[in-house]
Amino acid sequence: MKREGSTSSIKEIRNSAAIAIAALLSILSFLILPITASAGGDGSITNVTTTLPNTSLGSAPLSDGAVFSFIHVTGGAYPTCGWYYDVYAPGAPDGATLCVQWGQFGGEWVSYPNLGHIQTNMYRGTPTAGGATLVDGPRYTGNAGGMEFFPLSSSTILPNGPYFVSAVVRNDTACDTYWTTGAGSCGHNLTYSFTVESATTTPVCTENCNSNVLFLPGIEASRLYRPQVVGDPEKRLWEPYGDADALELAMNPDGTSVRDDIYTRDILDNAYVPFKGDVYKSFIGDMNALKNENKIEDWQAAPYDWRLSLEDIITHGMQTGDIVSYLGRSSTPYIEKELRRLASSSRTHKVTIIAHSNGGLVAKALITKLGTTTAEQLIDKVIFVGVPQTGTPKAIGAILHGFEQSLPVSWFPLALSADTARTMAQNMPGAYNLIPSFQYFTYADDNVITFDDSVLLAPWRAKYGNNIHSSDRLRTFMTDSSRPVLPVAEAIKNPVVANPILFTNAEMLHNTELDTWIPPSGIKIIEIAGWGEDTLKTIHYYQGTAGTCTERRADSTCAAIMQTPVLDYQVERVIDGDGTVVVPSALWTTGSERYWVNLKKYNDGLFGVRIDREHAGLLEIPELRTLLETMMANGSTSALPDFISAIQPVADPSDDRLHFTLHSPLSLHLYDDLGNHTGISTSTGFLEENIPGSRYERFGGITYATAPASTTIHVIMHGTAEGSFTLDVEETNGGVTVASTTFAGIPSSTTTIATLTIPQGGGIASSSPLTVDENGDGNVDLILASEEGGVSLPDITPPEAVFTFSTTTDDILVFGSDEGSVSVSPSPVLATSTLQYTITDDSGNTTTLSFKRIKEKESKNERHGHIKAQLLAIRYGTLSTTTESVFSKNEIQYEWEYAKDGSLKEMMQEVKVKKDVTLRAKYDAKKDETKIYFVDKENKEKLKETRQGLVSILIATREGELVVEY
Repeated sequence: MKREGSTSSIKEIRNSAAIAIAALLSILSFLILPITASAGGDGSITNVTTTLPNTSLGSAPLSDGAVFSFIHVTGGAYPTCGWYYDVYAPGAPDGATLCVQWGQFGGEWVSYPNLGHIQTNMYRGTPTAGGATLVDGPRYTGNAGGMEFFPLSSSTILPNGPYFVSAVVRNDTACDTYWTTGAGSCGHNLTYSFTVESATTTPVCTENCNSNVLFLPGIEASRLYRPQVVGDPEKRLWEPYGDADALELAMNPDGTSVRDDIYTRDILDNAYVPFKGDVYKSFIGDMNALKNENKIEDWQAAPYDWRLSLEDIITHGMQTGDIVSYLGRSSTPYIEKELRRLASSSRTHKVTIIAHSNGGLVAKALITKLGTTTAEQLIDKVIFVGVPQTGTPKAIGAILHGFEQSLPVSWFPLALSADTARTMAQNMPGAYNLIPSFQYFTYADDNVITFDDSVLLAPWRAKYGNNIHSSDRLRTFMTDSSRPVLPVAEAIKNPVVANPILFTNAEMLHNTELDTWIPPSGIKIIEIAGWGEDTLKTIHYYQGTAGTCTERRADSTCAAIMQTPVLDYQVERVIDGDGTVVVPSALWTTGSERYWVNLKKYNDGLFGVRIDREHAGLLEIPELRTLLETMMANGSTSALPDFISAIQPVADPSDDRLHFTLHSPLSLHLYDDLGNHTGISTSTGFLEENIPGSRYERFGGITYATAPASTTIHVIMHGTAEGSFTLDVEETNGGVTVASTTFAGIPSSTTTIATLTIPQGGGIASSSPLTVDENGDGNVDLILASEEGGVSLPDITPPEAVFTFSTTTDDILVFGSDEGSVSVSPSPVLATSTLQYTITDDSGNTTTLSFKRIKEKESKNERHGHIKAQLLAIRYGTLSTTTESVFSKNEIQYEWEYAKDGSLKEMMQEVKVKKDVTLRAKYDAKKDETKIYFVDKENKEKLKETRQGLVSILIATREGELVVEY
């Protein structure tokens, strides 16, 4: 608080201050003024004033580097005197308050612009080199004059002094450097010492002797606001109502906020009901109940600006009423102030910190800032719940692709799109603290990024290797502004370039503080990790296929497809996590008490009804909150719910699961034989996960669903836009991939319907083909058989045929030619005098050959045979259309004779194509050679060549024409 008094100039005021200080020094340096303080009990403080040499006082008071001329001790009301440091006892039942009062002369308050910062520290010991321990501070006041209050817990002021405080004015450029780097010198310190002579202890607690609780929420779990002029006095930016709100929270490349008026006041109880639901609502209710039932004296949730660096979060936080701004340094940082306030009223004089997710990193930084002695005085235990202590791979996906960041939920990104989410994250320091650190790779032995061996990704492999398994290589890949740009079907699939400064800052923070953090021995650490939810462990980049229809038929189905290689990615998951944080990171701190929450068992619920709790909703699990209450009260944790254990759960080897990842403008739906549905309801628009044990997510252009393989799963996909789609299917056993297949580059439209069925217990090996009704007319236009371990591409080209003579059946032999496998009708179909052979490829495309047998005079020699036929037509058929080539001038003739022993004696093959070309082959078993002739119109033979053995003439179809080969 401050008042304006004299209208004198700043120079005159400073001169008056110098005179007043000089006069008062000669008197007050001999005074010993007693004071009564309530510091852990009633007692008295004896003060001894020691003024260090300071030759600049008389000539330049309050100048750069000037120190306080004296420190005055008083009780009761604030006296009218010069500059002083005041230890003030307001009569609080527990604790004292340190108060810095500025520039009061003769009852008038004056303000000194550009005074600079005043730093104050409180020590226990003697003011000699190495003779004291910092117990409070450093405290910083601003440069506009006024008063600052610093509450001290009862554990700080005890009768085991002496104590002393020091203060110094710092306001020049060199001093600004000093504050930032600690380099250089900035004025003298004046020291004031005092000793607590006696104190009486607070009555011993006999019932509900539990610590107060400070709760530190996770990232994005504090609401953020800004003021506005028109309408309501403020606008809530988080949770956002749209991308425009979120973009107001954008950060500069140096990690500072673009807007300077962002503040917070509360944490999320729930969000976007009914889509997202409760976040901390039940936890808040339980904590309030504990206070109301007198089980704890008090508790506080500390909201913070999660966009900022940890340094800013713990050193900033200026509270005005019920709002807190973290966009400027404060001499009383909000979170520390709340910790001290809670400690001062706590029945144990200490606080239990419960930290969820990113709140755990804040807790570590706070304890480091306090120092071991002060932290042990204020904190008895810290409970980490799902804390990514060494980072988690999901953060990589969030920064590069906006992975699972859409709001209100991934499948309904109305409030925040994936693209805007990653734009926010790109310059947000808080996001980079969650990237896997150097130490992460020593514990979690997994690649966080891999690249396939395709030609498309060759430039990436050349720069970054086949995989990324270190923080150095991860930084290189994520922050490389010269990273080769690869073609993509959707912009969100192209990873952005991360901020190299923020990445390096986070890396250093983990290496020097977070990952090497050793909790003070007087503070108990408890770690709780979620387990059993599919959690991202690796981003796999691969060469995908975009199918573009270049020609359409009259019924709008695709007649020609151009396949284009594009960059795509899929995520590999482990069950060793809570859906966001992998267990090795959540259980990082050595010597902690550890617990696992089996989310798979909990979420499956009773009678197969899914409850759906994962990382964000851990504190909505009633049994976990009960366990936290037991821990706060130091009760026994031996009796745990069946889904919470003190040992790591083991994956069920019989837990076979199917995972479906759809890259496309299609919606994905799963059904079981009972009609249970998992996906977005076509009638209500809400998410349904009615298949027991199933899960559904959508992020960017990717939809993910999983279901147990112990039931038949019917996959149905509906087109939502023009384009092409790719479906990845993966089968896992106990969390380990055992089979996979991909259907890629399939053209689609708004009317497309695609289906696939995997029978109960059959897995991918027993999967039906993927059928595609491209135009929604009820007819199947494409069939793609699964290729285990491979990729199936759409095939709208019918197979070709090859036919010749079979010496086994003494008949025409027809077989198919196609890139995939083909089947031929097992025997000729006789239709009057016509023989038909049908060839079918894997995609259901068919080619039918129609032959007419020409009747010949039968031979009396039983060992002699003869076939003469005409090829009438070739019918090419896809599932939606057919084309036909008709022939009238083709003849195929085979004549043969067997020896008495049954061996082939001789054989003649003759082919006429349009009566223009005739090829004749004669086989002589005695010479074991085949002579091949051209035959002219006069039936004259011209020997072309002679080959050893029996050579068969092959007639092949080529897009409706015939080709003769041998």
